[in-house]
Amino acid sequence: MSGHRFLLGCLFVASCSLFADPLPVLDATFANASWGMSGQISFTLGGPAFDMGGTALWVPPPIFVTPGESAHSALAGVPFFLGEVIGHHLIPSGTLTLDGVTYGVEYDGIAGVMYPDFTIPTTPFPTVVVPATMVGTYTACAILVPSQSNACEHPGDQDIATINVNVPGELTLPFGGPFSNGQYILDVVTFVSTPVPEPSSMPYALLTLGLAASAIVSRRRSSGKR
Repeated sequence: MSGHRFLLGCLFVASCSLFADPLPVLDATFANASWGMSGQISFTLGGPAFDMGGTALWVPPPIFVTPGESAHSALAGVPFFLGEVIGHHLIPSGTLTLDGVTYGVEYDGIAGVMYPDFTIPTTPFPTVVVPATMVGTYTACAILVPSQSNACEHPGDQDIATINVNVPGELTLPFGGPFSNGQYILDVVTFVSTPVPEPSSMPYALLTLGLAASAIVSRRRSSGKR
């Protein structure tokens, strides 16, 4: 019986270790990205405790659109994503700090831009700016050697955090043309996050002012009693 209890105890401990504390979740607070239609993808993304970036060659076929057409329809095949599925081994990397320790990390996952539909303008060389949101999830892993093909591909790489991306901003889509066929061509597309306003220091300032005023009044009352 004692042997069975020992075995069950070992199995319980082993199963508990498999479901250890979940990875800490860090929220991205900014993101900037560009998709060059004849060059490269580049981006930076991060938050208070981490930064992420990457570049890759990306040369898609020319993307032509027709004035008056729905953007979601015209650009359905254009992947405004950030991850290994785009470019040539676009492996996001950077640093991440946990409990005062800074790690060199790679990020396994993907983020993409969500934007509302709009109608392709009919004016020459139009530039469209629409509100958008960068959304996605990454797993950050501490690495010793940079990966060559896939993020976090070495046996010693260790997952240390989950990155949540839900960053509002603006997507800018410039078009060249019209050409002789009446179509436009998509140029370099950029996403820039909207700065998050810092919490106002006004309440703290008012509290400090109030405490100072109270101290002055208290001193005056004390001196008057003398």
